Amino acid sequence: MKAEPHVLSDDWKRNWQQSIAVRISALALWVVLPITLGITFYFIGNLDQDLEKQFLRNADILAFQLQSYFEENSFAQNATLNSTVKRLADELEFSSVKISYGENEWEFGPADANAKIIRREIKVPAGRANEYSTIKVYAYYPKMDELIIKKRNHVLFPVVIGVIIFGGFLIWAIRTMVHRPLENIVDATRAISDGVTDLRLDTSRQDEFGYIARFFNQMLDQLMEQQQQLKYAVTEAKNANDAKSSFLANMSHELRTPLNAIIGYADLLVDQATDLQQLEYVSDLHKIRTAGDYLLDLINNVLDISKIEAGKMEIYYENVNVETMIGDIATTMIPQVEKNKNELVVEVDGNLGQIITDYTKLRQIIFNLMSNACKFTEHGRIALRVYRYTYKTKEQIIIEVEDTGTGMSRECLCGLFEPFVRGRNSTTLKISGTGLGLAISRHFCNLMGGEISVDSTVGIGTVFKIHLPYRKAKEEADSLRAASACSK
Repeated sequence: MKAEPHVLSDDWKRNWQQSIAVRISALALWVVLPITLGITFYFIGNLDQDLEKQFLRNADILAFQLQSYFEENSFAQNATLNSTVKRLADELEFSSVKISYGENEWEFGPADANAKIIRREIKVPAGRANEYSTIKVYAYYPKMDELIIKKRNHVLFPVVIGVIIFGGFLIWAIRTMVHRPLENIVDATRAISDGVTDLRLDTSRQDEFGYIARFFNQMLDQLMEQQQQLKYAVTEAKNANDAKSSFLANMSHELRTPLNAIIGYADLLVDQATDLQQLEYVSDLHKIRTAGDYLLDLINNVLDISKIEAGKMEIYYENVNVETMIGDIATTMIPQVEKNKNELVVEVDGNLGQIITDYTKLRQIIFNLMSNACKFTEHGRIALRVYRYTYKTKEQIIIEVEDTGTGMSRECLCGLFEPFVRGRNSTTLKISGTGLGLAISRHFCNLMGGEISVDSTVGIGTVFKIHLPYRKAKEEADSLRAASACSK
């Protein structure tokens, strides 16, 4: 398909900025016009001198013609003198001619007192041998100013017409040879950016534009082939990802059932060993329980990330008392905080009250961040803060988890929220984990309309901030429930 010509705006300034062809045309005219007008004005400036020289030559011609006439005719036979002189005056552009012979004078044409006069003398035979008479000839030519204006108009008119014709031809030639091919290339490029790849440029030209068009068409052929390969690869990747997500979901369900049984039996065996005073087995049974909890947590994370990638993760909004939720989390986290001899600080803004959010997912996010802080901090301080913050007239609830642990470098922060990426490389060998917690936390925040940010310095500590919209329970509960129901 051949690209349709693109019509540029009539605004000259816009054309000048957008069109190379317009600039080339204008540049060509700016070069041609000054040269043409300069040559024209040069000739016009010397026109008065040229005219004076011409009239001097014409006066010599008139004198020579009259001398020939008088050599053949005497004044006694001057019947044709009047017509001869008038004819010569018209041919040589004199307004009038006066002839003086002795005391006699003859005027041919109207005499103008303001006209310039050229005087010539001619010698004619007097009738006797070797005797000549002198005849004075006075040639009058019109005012030089009027004559220059007349001649100037005769010169300027064809020059202006010629410049217009040449300029029009130049613009037409540039548009045909440069502008239209460029328009077609621009339109084809614009069409490709809009996703159209089935067009082709005309390759009949043998110049550079034809060369560009042939390579352009080859590029489009390669692009279409690559698009087909990419579509096939995307389809294959999607199918593989769906199969992986389905497999992980199924395997997670299959694995959780026996794991729950193992954890339950481990608890039962701990109770029985305690009752029977077989305390030497309690430590090993606790290790089984701990390993089972770790595996169950890992399976739950894999199941969550599979649901997120499949787009099947749902948000369940409900009324949440922030102070009560934070208190429960802090109480649950105390054993893990004290494991590495850390101190826990909890600060909650007292005017938060109840908000609308997904309680389970927000609790899981905070647990993930608190667990990471406990893992990477020893003999330090872990702070959990919750407060309101107004950003661009919108209220947010900010949840901070700050630790004084190992911290992370800029390199470790890159890709920190990607699945299976673990920061704090210096302690990777000592700390267990899959790298799914932060990825799941970020997805949960995004699903609830918020985000997670991180700021960390090596050797000083790390601060994670959860930003969520501050939705008051009484004002937005009904609308959020309706929106959640519609999304299902």
